[in-house]
Amino acid sequence: MSRALAIAALLALSACAIDARSDEYRCDGAGGCPSGRVCQSGWCVASGGDAGGSITDAGVDIADAGAAPGDGGPAIPDGGEPDASTCPEACSECVDDTCVIDCRDDGSCTDTVVCPPGLACTVLCDGIESCEGGIDCSAATSCDLRCTSREACAGPIECGAGACAVECTARDTCSAGVDCTDSCACQTQCSGVRACSPRPECPIPLFECSDGVDCVTSQPGCDSCED
Repeated sequence: MSRALAIAALLALSACAIDARSDEYRCDGAGGCPSGRVCQSGWCVASGGDAGGSITDAGVDIADAGAAPGDGGPAIPDGGEPDASTCPEACSECVDDTCVIDCRDDGSCTDTVVCPPGLACTVLCDGIESCEGGIDCSAATSCDLRCTSREACAGPIECGAGACAVECTARDTCSAGVDCTDSCACQTQCSGVRACSPRPECPIPLFECSDGVDCVTSQPGCDSCED
């Protein structure tokens, strides 16, 4: 009997050692805690404890405000369609929904310049012998291609289904041809000496969209050639 009483007394002492919360240990941040305790997150806690530790209430960790990875917070995209608000690596910069590719240095962009899909594309081949490999704008929503320095755009130029404008205003520019046969509208300017040889391939019907040298579109938008 005495042994059973001793065990019961031991269990009672153990229970008293557990730091159970009650209203007498609540605080308002301005003090009011008994000696040896400090106010932390609304509770009087032992001042000698681990200040960096968590204070839990009903199983909720209120000291750690950060969410665990994958638990709450914004989701991380896992593929799908490319976000047009993010500028593709191929672009020098993006202005609204237009990818701008800067080839203004002499001899720059020697490989074929490829416009990324889903955006309008402006390519500035302003350097001498720039864009040597030509321009592939077939996947862009529209094309604005400027070959304005000597021997720029030596490779083929290919437009896509959207509206396409190509300037070949310097000597020996666009020397491998301009193909905008699939474009809903095409405007070329082959004013440089020996530019556009061979001459541009305009949208069909050819006789409606060409003046014999350039592809011509006088009206804004698609499916309209010069009257």
